[in-house]
Amino acid sequence: MKRILFVVHALRTGGVKSLLVSIANELSSRGHKITIVSTSNDISDTSGFSRQIVIRHKDEPERKLIRNLPYFKHLCDSGVWSLNQKPERLYDYFIGNKEFDVEIAFFPGRPTKALLGSKNKHSKKILWVHTDYKKTQSYKACFSDMSEVITANGFYDKVICCSESALKSYKEIIGRSRDVFAVPNIVDDEFIKKAAQQPCEVAHRRFTFICVSRLSEEKGIMRLLKATKHLLDSGCSFDVWIVGDGNQRSEIEAYIADNALNNVLLLGLQQNPYPYMKSADCYICPSYFEGFGLSLYEAAALGKVIISTDVCGAKELIGDNKFGIVCENSDSGITQMMSEILRPDIFEHYLNNMASYRNKLGKKETVDKLETLFFGDDFNG
Repeated sequence: MKRILFVVHALRTGGVKSLLVSIANELSSRGHKITIVSTSNDISDTSGFSRQIVIRHKDEPERKLIRNLPYFKHLCDSGVWSLNQKPERLYDYFIGNKEFDVEIAFFPGRPTKALLGSKNKHSKKILWVHTDYKKTQSYKACFSDMSEVITANGFYDKVICCSESALKSYKEIIGRSRDVFAVPNIVDDEFIKKAAQQPCEVAHRRFTFICVSRLSEEKGIMRLLKATKHLLDSGCSFDVWIVGDGNQRSEIEAYIADNALNNVLLLGLQQNPYPYMKSADCYICPSYFEGFGLSLYEAAALGKVIISTDVCGAKELIGDNKFGIVCENSDSGITQMMSEILRPDIFEHYLNNMASYRNKLGKKETVDKLETLFFGDDFNG
C-alpha cells in the first residue's frame, strides 16, 4: 500500500476531473491510500470519487480578508498571491506535514509550484501535463519567468503527458526529454455506457451535433456558432447541442439571440452528459487546442461519429479519417467538415466504420502502467 497525493487547483465538472476520478478510484481499489488536495475552494463537483479517498481544500488566506473588494480579489484569482509565495509556504499552507510516497502535481500553476516545497524528501514527484504547451501558457502561472518554469519542471522525477502530441510539444517548449512519458487518458467504456442509459431530457428532432465543453475562448464555441449560422444561411437543417458552462456563456447567448440560431440549445453544466451524447448523431470538437480531447474518446465509446479540429489526441483517435474527420484548425475548416458530415452517404460511411472501433485506453491497462511509473525503477511505456 502506497500513500499517493494528487494536488489540483479545483474540482470542476470536466475532462481532467473525470480522469482523476478514474485514476484515483482504481488506485484506491488496489489498496493505495489516496489524498486529493485542492488549492482553492472551487470544488463544485466532487461526485464519483470512492468513499475511501480523502478530499481536502483550502482557499488563499488573503481572500478571506478582501473577498468584498473586487479589484484585490481579481489579483488573487490571477495568481498574484501564489506568485509572491515561496514553494515551502504554499506546501505548508495547503498540504502541511502529511507523509506521502508519491506526490503528483495534477494541474499547472499553484499545484506545480507548491510541490517544489515538499517536506517528503524521499517521495516520487510527478508532474502531469494535460495540454498542448505550444498553444497555451497556463504552465507559466505562479512563476515569474520562463527560467523559473524550466527549473520547476526539472525538479520533478517524472513527467506524464496525456498524448504523444502533448509530449512532443512539452519537450519542444520545456526542453526536457529525460523521464517524460506519454500515458493516454483513461476512457472507462463500461461506466460511460452505463451512465448513458439514463433518460435524455431533450427530444431528438433531426440530425444533431453535440459538443461537451467548457464555455471559454480556447474551446472554439464561437466559431462553431459562426459555422452553424453559415450553414443555416445555406439552407442546411440540423441542431446543435452544447453541454457545459464557463466565462464565455453571456457572449455565446448573445450571439445565439442576435443571429436567431433557434437550432442551438445550451444545456448548461451536466454531471452526466452521456445521455445527451448518446442521443446525438455526431460529436464535434471546435477547439483551438487540447491536450488530449477526452470527450472525443467518450463519444467514440458510445459509437458516435467524430469530427474535430486538428488538436492533440484527435488524429490518434480518428487515424486516417477512419472514424470521422480531422479538419484544418480554422473557421472555414469547421464549416467545411460540418457541411461534409451532413451528407447522408458520408455520415453513413463513418457510422459503419464505428462498428470496428475498439478502445485501447482501458482503465486496468493504463493504471498498470501508472503503477510501474510511480513505483518502479523503469517504465517502458
